[in-house]
Amino acid sequence: GLSSRVIARLRAQNITHLFPVQLAVLPRLLKTRYSSASIPLGDLCVSAPTGSGKTLAYALPIVESLVDRVIPRVRALIVLPTRDLAAQVKMTFDWLLRGTEVRAVLLTGQTSFASEQSQLVAADEWDVATETLGSSRVDIVIATPGRLIDHLKGTEGFTLKHLRFLVIDEADRLLNQSYQDWLTQVLHAAKGRTSTEADELGRVAISDPTEKIERLGYTLGENGRPLHTVKTHRHPHLSSGSEARTNRHDDIIRHYTPLQKLLFSATLTRNPAKIASLQLFQPTYIAVASSDGAENEDRTDDARYVAPTGLEERLVVCPSAGDKPLMLLHILYNLKATGVLVFTNSVESANRLAALLQIYDHGIGKATVGVFAAEAFSSDLPPATRRRLLASFQSGQTSALICSDVMARGMDLGSAVQHVINYEIPTRIKAYVHRIGRTARAGRNGVAWTILEDREVRWFKAEIGKIDRGAPVARVKVGQADTELLVKDYQQSLKELGELVKRN
Repeated sequence: GLSSRVIARLRAQNITHLFPVQLAVLPRLLKTRYSSASIPLGDLCVSAPTGSGKTLAYALPIVESLVDRVIPRVRALIVLPTRDLAAQVKMTFDWLLRGTEVRAVLLTGQTSFASEQSQLVAADEWDVATETLGSSRVDIVIATPGRLIDHLKGTEGFTLKHLRFLVIDEADRLLNQSYQDWLTQVLHAAKGRTSTEADELGRVAISDPTEKIERLGYTLGENGRPLHTVKTHRHPHLSSGSEARTNRHDDIIRHYTPLQKLLFSATLTRNPAKIASLQLFQPTYIAVASSDGAENEDRTDDARYVAPTGLEERLVVCPSAGDKPLMLLHILYNLKATGVLVFTNSVESANRLAALLQIYDHGIGKATVGVFAAEAFSSDLPPATRRRLLASFQSGQTSALICSDVMARGMDLGSAVQHVINYEIPTRIKAYVHRIGRTARAGRNGVAWTILEDREVRWFKAEIGKIDRGAPVARVKVGQADTELLVKDYQQSLKELGELVKRN
């Protein structure tokens, strides 16, 4: 069902076949590209392993639906939790849209607010369709929640009332964090309300759930569920048809355009309480199972997840936390692992571990030039620095990035990531699933290491039992003989790190 124009863009990227999640989602979205209000569009909740191609699963039908549009309108909104992930999705849309008139914009705060405003709206232009001052310059908005709300409140002429697709990527994380109550603001903006009206309604304290839904602007059907009433306004000479209804008080035709909500995540819950705030309309849950078809139908927050098919998981156990750096050095230097993402539980830990590796590398580098190169990567770094580090890692100049979970969500560094190392075990199995998903993406192979203390093994084994995988986790024994050549330089590096911390 894809057009020749889109197929040509895929072939230009050497994409010759679709992945299971794309095959499951595309037919459902493509068949509704020309539908009207007479054909209800059900929302989609999609759960698939990391690296399975979820971005293209929603990008392709959005581009197909908009590629022949005449008047620019914000018809697709993609919300993501981090700037880096949003930038990555923007790159996907950019190469898909090349050669078309459709435009996408990135709203993450990496450029000035005024610059983003100028890309969003032509404030001095007259919109002939709505006969108002100010017209949209873009069709697709890719944004982080905070910056999106800033523009809904502060950019005149920016509206979501023509919205056709609302994509919530990494949905479980976004729904668990309020970000200025962004979801309520967006849903009201899509219904034509101002952000001020949404703020006022959000502050109303109502105990009756039905009354609260009605006060928020939703119309309830016979079954007590909210009806789709999102509408766009078009001038009479530009719109006609059975689905349009005239208002006896003016000459505006209200053309009802369904809003379709699409939720994507590798760890998406089926718990209705978690997604109730979205007011989903006839939702369908799509789950990509493991190769043996094992997918738990009773999935809740603590349900089963799926590991990438080409992933090999390895477990290293050490007596105490003080032995962890030696285990890491053994993997990096003795086993010569490259293309490594090392995960810690905090930015401070990432910076400290990266400094230790740099000191160690400098010490042994006196005898061997360019043995290893490690850098800390965190959300605290300026955008330009993060881009430089990612480019250096992808080119192979940097062998390892030491990072917190800012890199664990959705970031795709392609074949550059060959190993993932859990230096510190995450507190939740969801975080582990997202971390290991940075490698073995798009059908490639990869290795995920986890370094544990003795006291952590029991908990870890119980948690990873919730993940469907092709092969069991292999336990790798590392003895004193494996690390004895590393100890002297390691102890010297620890001493230098202590002195560095004192000076700073």
